[in-house]
Amino acid sequence: MDGSRTVTPYMGMPGRWLAATAVAAAMLPSVVGAQADGAFTVIAKITPATVANGATATLQVQTRIGSDCTARVTYHDGASVDLAPSHERVGQSGVISWHWVVKTTTSSAQAFVSCQWRGQGRGAFANVTIQGRHDLPAAARPVPSRPGVAVLGATKVAWAQIFGPYLRSTLDNTEGWQACFDAGLTPRLSAVFREGHAFAVSGAFCTDNPPDATQRVKEATQFFPVGTTYVGKYTKSDGSGADLEYFAPSLARVFVPGDFLDCDGNLAKPGTFSLSLDIQGAEEWNVQLGTCT
Repeated sequence: MDGSRTVTPYMGMPGRWLAATAVAAAMLPSVVGAQADGAFTVIAKITPATVANGATATLQVQTRIGSDCTARVTYHDGASVDLAPSHERVGQSGVISWHWVVKTTTSSAQAFVSCQWRGQGRGAFANVTIQGRHDLPAAARPVPSRPGVAVLGATKVAWAQIFGPYLRSTLDNTEGWQACFDAGLTPRLSAVFREGHAFAVSGAFCTDNPPDATQRVKEATQFFPVGTTYVGKYTKSDGSGADLEYFAPSLARVFVPGDFLDCDGNLAKPGTFSLSLDIQGAEEWNVQLGTCT
């Protein structure tokens, strides 16, 4: 279809990042003209190139007449807006556009458009700079959770019920959700599974203004098992800092005693886990069995 449409933002979790089979040239000065014949390409542009937070931006795409396209905008912090969650048909002008109101605490966003035509797939990216409220010292977007479900020790099935499909799955059995805005698609949230249960959980902050330690603890505790009690602080074996130690009886029933270790390889009490707020100098958080985060 032709014309334009205004989209109400959904500030939820981004789904699986789609791999583009062809990427358009960067930020062309205009997007005009229909593609009735010749190669099947997709060219995307966001206007204005710099937009104020709270203002309306437009994603405009030029591609094949009759092709079907979807579009999504992902902000720097991983939040996303589905402009066209289901395929929309490109009309006789060969151009389709979408409008949305920019609402974020970050300084940039990237749109991805995926189009299908006669069994072929093409995609394109477009970038926009955002000015305004992102300069405020706000905490990162909180990770949604459900206490007692997607937590340390829970199954992969339980995690998928809350967060949906994995962003990636690696050989070390780490799953990630909510891509950060970088070339490697760093996950905002990740979990390591052992024997099908979450052995460790960590959060990264996709923002220029990461939250303070209090806010990081508040987010991390969403992933504590039911019945968790605080034990105390302990110093890492290398003296790099004090972490927090906790105990949850349910973990002792899920994992074997050998899964609870300190950094020297000694056995810790079954059910023990720890929280670290400083991972290799990064302002992140990590929750893991034992006392070696």
